[in-house]
Amino acid sequence: MLLILPAAYAAGSSQIQNNKKHPPDSHQKQIKVVATTYPLYLLTKNIVADAPNVVVDLVVNSYAGCPHDYHLTPKDVIKIKSADLLIINGLGLDNNMADKIADKGAVVDTSSGFKTLERGEKEHKSPHGHHDEHKHDEHKHDEHKHEEHGHHEHANQHLFASPRRYANLIDPIVNKIVTFDSLNSHIYLKNSKAYKVALFKLADDFSKLMSKLNNPKVISQFTAFEYLAHDTGFVVIATVQEHPGEAPSAARILKIIQQAKENGVAAIIAEPQFGDRYVRTISQQTGIPVIQMDPVASGPEAADLTYYEQMMRKNMERLQKALRDGQE
Repeated sequence: MLLILPAAYAAGSSQIQNNKKHPPDSHQKQIKVVATTYPLYLLTKNIVADAPNVVVDLVVNSYAGCPHDYHLTPKDVIKIKSADLLIINGLGLDNNMADKIADKGAVVDTSSGFKTLERGEKEHKSPHGHHDEHKHDEHKHDEHKHEEHGHHEHANQHLFASPRRYANLIDPIVNKIVTFDSLNSHIYLKNSKAYKVALFKLADDFSKLMSKLNNPKVISQFTAFEYLAHDTGFVVIATVQEHPGEAPSAARILKIIQQAKENGVAAIIAEPQFGDRYVRTISQQTGIPVIQMDPVASGPEAADLTYYEQMMRKNMERLQKALRDGQE
């Protein structure tokens, strides 16, 4: 679902030149990296921080959210075609944007080959064979058998909303950008290593926190937090709106109210970028509190490099309070 933006957020994306510590070299070719989504924009900024001659741009407005039903403008197409590297989410979320770039070798599909969750279903692995190199995650997933699939119609596209999965999206970007700029490969490798450490620490902190709570049961407004739930241990009993832009039926609302009461749900998760009419209805009928959690699908284009971590730690605090205070 793409948000309707006020005039203050009219089209236009950010171009950040990372030259604070390393001034641009006039003899070195400028590299333009374009990300299709805000989470990938933040990730790329962290990877190329302080590298000279690198420009990071964003296709959609930073406050637009996930481009589920986004229609490219002529300016967007020009921006995409001018990219040396196009960083996409994949899984059907933004693959149409990759179709606009002639050199398919310049497209980095960050989700290609990673294990995915179908909406509300068990985990699968998409083709191409990437793996999670973080030992905690490897151990966790080795306990499951995974089916291979090549279709993305039902795949949950929000890998970025779990810090552990978000960290795993770094390597595809780094592996490609060093082929364009080997001269600064040491910067990219150093940055990526440091950022992965920070994100895995965040993921571990989230998991440790969830393991200490007695009631991990929640209802979620959308499917964005399914990966986070799977990776950290809280349990999504039901999702109010499984498909972006589709209002839940009255029968679905009634069923979720019943599920909430039967399962002793402790909290209902809403996302601040969207209206919470339906989750408020469920809350009023059950007495279960609504908490706001941000999947970081959007945000300020000039955000600090630690913005993702800041938002996720706020999510952690809100979830901790709700699940600690919630009754079984």
